[in-house]
Amino acid sequence: MRSVAYTATTLPTTSSARNLDFKTEYHPDSKRSTKIEAWDKFRNASHPPPALKNDALDPWEPFKSKGDCEFASIAIDAKLTQANVERLLALIGKVAKGNADVTFKNDAELRKTCDQAALELTPITVDWKKQKIPIEVHKRDLLEWAKELLGNKSLAPHFEWDAQRVYRRDEDSGRFVRMYDEPWTADRWWNIQTKLPNTHTSATPAPFSILLYADKTRLSSFGTIQGYPVIARCMNLPTQIRNGNGIGGARVVGWLPVLGDDPEKEGKLSYTNFKHVVWHKSFKTFIEDIGMYLNAGMVHDCYDGQKRILFPAIFVLSANYEEQCMMALIRGPKCKCPCPICLSPKEKLRDFCTKYKRCTSEQGRELYEKYKTHKGLGNDAMKEVGLRPAENVFWDIQYSDPHDALLFDRLHFNHGGLFSRHLLPELQKIIKHVSSKLEGTMGKFDEQIRFDKMPRWRDLNHFAHAVNTSFSDGNKFHDMSKQILFAAQNLLTPRTSPEGYALLLVIRSYLELNCYIGLDVHTDDTIAAGEAELNWFSNLLDDYIELAKISQVPDIKVDWDFPKAHYLKHAFEDIRNKGASRNYSTRPNEGVHTLLKAAYGHTNGKEIAEQILRIDQHRLAINLIFSRIAEHEAALSAQDESADSDTAVEYSSFRSSSEKFYVGSSQPITTIANLQSEHPQEPAFRDLHNVLEKFVNETLPNLEGMEEYKTQLISWQRLGRSYQEFRFVKVNYESRESWLQTTDYLHCHPNFHHHPRYDCALVQISDTEEAFVRLIFVFQMDVAGVNEPLSLALVQPYTAGLPGLTRRVDKDLGLIRVKATPRASSIIIPLGSIIRGALLAPDFGSTDCSEFFVMAHIDGDMFLRMKEWSR
Repeated sequence: MRSVAYTATTLPTTSSARNLDFKTEYHPDSKRSTKIEAWDKFRNASHPPPALKNDALDPWEPFKSKGDCEFASIAIDAKLTQANVERLLALIGKVAKGNADVTFKNDAELRKTCDQAALELTPITVDWKKQKIPIEVHKRDLLEWAKELLGNKSLAPHFEWDAQRVYRRDEDSGRFVRMYDEPWTADRWWNIQTKLPNTHTSATPAPFSILLYADKTRLSSFGTIQGYPVIARCMNLPTQIRNGNGIGGARVVGWLPVLGDDPEKEGKLSYTNFKHVVWHKSFKTFIEDIGMYLNAGMVHDCYDGQKRILFPAIFVLSANYEEQCMMALIRGPKCKCPCPICLSPKEKLRDFCTKYKRCTSEQGRELYEKYKTHKGLGNDAMKEVGLRPAENVFWDIQYSDPHDALLFDRLHFNHGGLFSRHLLPELQKIIKHVSSKLEGTMGKFDEQIRFDKMPRWRDLNHFAHAVNTSFSDGNKFHDMSKQILFAAQNLLTPRTSPEGYALLLVIRSYLELNCYIGLDVHTDDTIAAGEAELNWFSNLLDDYIELAKISQVPDIKVDWDFPKAHYLKHAFEDIRNKGASRNYSTRPNEGVHTLLKAAYGHTNGKEIAEQILRIDQHRLAINLIFSRIAEHEAALSAQDESADSDTAVEYSSFRSSSEKFYVGSSQPITTIANLQSEHPQEPAFRDLHNVLEKFVNETLPNLEGMEEYKTQLISWQRLGRSYQEFRFVKVNYESRESWLQTTDYLHCHPNFHHHPRYDCALVQISDTEEAFVRLIFVFQMDVAGVNEPLSLALVQPYTAGLPGLTRRVDKDLGLIRVKATPRASSIIIPLGSIIRGALLAPDFGSTDCSEFFVMAHIDGDMFLRMKEWSR
């Protein structure tokens, strides 16, 4: 039999985004025409590396050599002390003997070369009770940061300036459906660009959109030392650059003063107002740097050859609720209107239907002027709308109304708010109460047969306990929320606990809402579906509250009129106005806190702001130098290759592997007989050789790409008995959420980090049918007539029929139940048939442990797939 290529490893293209059309309409002032593109062209422009100039400085300037730059990076990343730096230099001088271009002689020279910018210390004074209180603010020039970004040649191709309305053609109806992902695809960008002055004849106006984040953080392990960083990001750059910490990502632009606790002053209204005045006067020092360009703009020659006038605009103020109150200058959760975005009354925060008037800078400015004229009447008027009697720094910044820039943050308002502080504690109360009446309920929920038996997954926190668990990390609460429904679904029933069952319905709706809000790419359809779910969530919460009012559970919550629940009302408005929620999440900015805390550990505890910002400045300087080196080397590479061709090498913003899967963690080649002897109790292995032969002779010939193999297979082919086992599979697939390539890591391992790990997957078992399976054994083996080893998996299908009608609980909670076939009925599949990885949570009420639930909320792709599955 002649060998043929085994090609079942390439990414499938059927029904993929590569068959879709995307339409982009640009803002009229951009002078750019509407275009319709296929997926391979849409936002996938290739950019040639910048050409080398003969008079260009070396990319590692101001370092004397690339070796110096690499040494500085190691020293700073490792936080080496002066003594260790000098020891390392002495060692390099002895052993390197010219093999590296390190020219430093002492630590002082290293520090001097790393300093790329001077840190400014800005003194201000603030009035309090007829005293002038001196305050020190540490800042970096926001304008210089902007110019640094604009002057970076590596970043230049990635800037997006013009507002866009992007549409995807729906496969079924053929209509174009609007998409929202990056900030410039949303309405706020379009509205800002519409307001920009368009008076220049040779340049078009565009916003330079800025995200500002501010929040206090504990620097010391005991929490006694606090820092107050201000972080800036440029919203004109795509998410993968903007949300990083390298060049084009987060930049610490300042350090606000942290006022010490004073028992005599704390709690007094005058001192609270004083803190707000300090914050806004301090923040004004950052804004002053860009003030001269707010009205006139700055001319910039853009990468696309077009000249633009860029107008700085505070597009997003990213913060938790407490900081948002500070930024909007409202009085907090107990005031008459506790929302920084709209004028919803305190007693109506749970009203998701009524549209209340939005807060505006104009209203705040008018009331403050009234307050300055007559403090008593002015204060009363400001109190009616929840405002503090102080001047807001953002009022006078063009195109930067703080109430439009503030928004819903999933990390603080959902994960670390609605779920962690309200839904989870109420569930804990109810379970403890039910446990006191029905012996063993608590143990069933919290012992190993519950949370500790949940499947493990990459980047998903695993919990041994839940009821008595307490932590402050919103990301951990997010992971717990994905699992808690499956742990509690058969313990809190309409009979054992009506209020508990009603709360499970609320939690399930919360999970749906959270998934909709968290999608990386939205359409008008997904937003409409999310808003419909919000209405359903509101109805379920009303039902739960009515049951809670008559419940016997001690201290059960009946008042759900609080700001973090109210913010759900603004979540989908924010997506329409500012794009996907990841654009303005506080999560990337809180990640910067980790770097600042690490830097604090290498200070002497005195004047910590100067030292931390110095270390951060060094890190950014090194990143900038390395970006220049990468740019320089890319240009050299393109220059070398262009010598042999007319076209220089280009690189694309999207990179993906053409391979469907990759196998790893290989084991020694052995035989099926050895496998069976090592696992005598495993039914799946007992008839493995016959199952394999049946696959090779009956299934393999009918796979795509095996047509030639089929024509050559004239008799039943016998197999050898040797194979090579693999315990790791990396699966690439096209995400339904973003249409980009995504990767899952699947394990088939008897002792992965001290735990057996046999992951599940969603597989294509026929042209029209998909099914869930569990990996039992992953291997490769040679087959005559195929010139590459077959990559196969022995899997247990979850396709057994479910007895009777769908349970009411499954229907109410939207659970997708699957049942495992017997292990002896396991089948062979090609690894290329795996669509993606999957998590299946056990049904703890199943008598034979064969029934499982699909964890649909694990990510956006699975969420959308299971929406289609349930139809």
